[in-house]
Amino acid sequence: MNKEKVNMEKFLKKKTDDAEELKEATWAGIEKELFPKPKKQVLWVKAASIAAAIFILGLSLTTHKGQALIQNIWDLFEEEKTVQFELEGQREINYAKLNANQELDYVIYVDESRYRLEEGEQSDRIVPEMELGPQYPEVSMEIEPVTGSTADQEVERIRQSLTDREFRIIEDAEIVKPVDGSIVIASEAEAGEQQWDSVMEKYYVTESDNQALFVIKQKYFLEAEEGHGVRFDTMLESFEIVDE
Repeated sequence: MNKEKVNMEKFLKKKTDDAEELKEATWAGIEKELFPKPKKQVLWVKAASIAAAIFILGLSLTTHKGQALIQNIWDLFEEEKTVQFELEGQREINYAKLNANQELDYVIYVDESRYRLEEGEQSDRIVPEMELGPQYPEVSMEIEPVTGSTADQEVERIRQSLTDREFRIIEDAEIVKPVDGSIVIASEAEAGEQQWDSVMEKYYVTESDNQALFVIKQKYFLEAEEGHGVRFDTMLESFEIVDE
């Protein structure tokens, strides 16, 4: 009886071991089917394909089609916007047209019923559509990209220029509106001595996340501060640096 018991235990153990081996073999087969090991040649071909795709993409950006893809970034801007603002207590609604300068990498919406944008090689200027008489000081907003400098350096340069020309600085602060950056406002007249035609200068220094730096300079006279000054700032709210 004991001998039969021992034989039975050996038989069951053998069958159990066979089952374990079958299970391991089965799982090994499944794993091989689901997760085959790539051959070295396949890996090399994939790497070569990726490198070729990158090369073709880089090359395509120099072709007309590649440039057309970049051009689409500019196409995202609307041709016209409705602009609302308050002027001397009265709410006004105007239509502003898109002005995009792809050489200087920015866009701004201009109220072309009152102003026009004059493009230059190094900077652009927004000026009144109708020229003012000779009795009025200059009214303009200049938009200039700056390279080889920092925002802090430009603010300091503006302060020094105003001091050298004996302008009185009225405001010097960090702001978020109409643009995110710094503002410096100055007058040519001393406090209490300002006249209707006293020259005012307002500077904004702003930069994009990619450190594209711009200095925006407004010039107007005291009596036009609530007119041209407000309109300039309203248009400036639409100013956007286009980082490609």
